[in-house]
Amino acid sequence: MLFYFITSSFCWSPQMLAIAFEIGMKPFSDEYRNRMLNTFRVSGDDFERAAEGIQWLYNVEKPPFNIPSFNHWHFDYFSYNPEQLEITENSYTDNLYYNLGQTQAHLFAADSTKPWPFSFNLKHFLTSVCDAHSIFHASELFSSEFPKGDNHGKKFMISYNGKTKSILDFWEEGCGDFTQLNWNDVNDTANKIMKEFPTNPYNQTEISWSSVMKETREITKKFGYSDLSNNQKLTENYVEKCKEISRQQIAKAGYALQISLKRIAINQYQLPPLSIKGRKTETFAWSLLALLLPIVIFVFSRTHFRNQK
Repeated sequence: MLFYFITSSFCWSPQMLAIAFEIGMKPFSDEYRNRMLNTFRVSGDDFERAAEGIQWLYNVEKPPFNIPSFNHWHFDYFSYNPEQLEITENSYTDNLYYNLGQTQAHLFAADSTKPWPFSFNLKHFLTSVCDAHSIFHASELFSSEFPKGDNHGKKFMISYNGKTKSILDFWEEGCGDFTQLNWNDVNDTANKIMKEFPTNPYNQTEISWSSVMKETREITKKFGYSDLSNNQKLTENYVEKCKEISRQQIAKAGYALQISLKRIAINQYQLPPLSIKGRKTETFAWSLLALLLPIVIFVFSRTHFRNQK
């Protein structure tokens, strides 16, 4: 079955998220994948594939859910201030770095035993690992043109192929490298990226997210902003470098998931059977309705005909 992804903004495209997920799941069995999918389903998600869990945090911000509460979790508020301006530093602590660490701690400790909180933490963690590797997510530019910050590249506009968009959106789309992919394409692309970047840079059992985000900041400064000016037209050299770095960051996010998921046990959750007490309550409710319905109809009809006289 061919399945095309819905375009999203302020994040890696759904295609890129799914590719990172497939790289992350390479060492795991079909049973582990099925347990993850079942966990999402038991908690109320109508997913066809476990990979949809990595996209959930973005999808809930769009129709029909329209929940805008999670956007601040996608970004870390580290200031990039190359002009050494006097600025008011953002003091948010409820950010990407904090929530990634907290979510990981609970998943590793296995202290969320109910399916819904465990599922929520897992979906949050999967996405946050990708956010930590996403250019412009780990810092915010302050300059004379953006004295209050460029909102992680959302206000920094560029031009390419006759179209104007934010520099953040351009990178979140993989610089145009990942469009109209179906699920077979996702798997093939994941395999190609692993061949291009075959070495897992994370050889420890627990990843230092502060180090990951520090490296993401350096890449953002060196290659993301580069020598660009606001509203500048991108060169082909810049676009090709953007595509290469996007593939590199997807690979690193996938490898990070490989290491982290090894420490996350997923139980075989099952839908709880309806209790006898629940059945009795439901039966009583329907019985009561059956008794009261004729009385309601009688009262309504008498009132209706009386008003017609």
